[in-house]
Amino acid sequence: MHGLDIRGHRVSLQVDTDQLDAVLRQLGESGVRGLTSRPPTLEELFLRHYQAVPDAVSR
Repeated sequence: MHGLDIRGHRVSLQVDTDQLDAVLRQLGESGVRGLTSRPPTLEELFLRHYQAVPDAVSR
């Protein structure tokens, strides 16, 4: 799970495909009233990938 943001009764998060089933199961048990799903943008994927890698250039 990435980018969890909770504001009142609204929750926003990003989930990797392999964890989607578990997250949807948990949301269903929590009484979700609505769900919007969209794939990550290329920019979001790029930033997630490179933010996780230590900065080897500065060493």
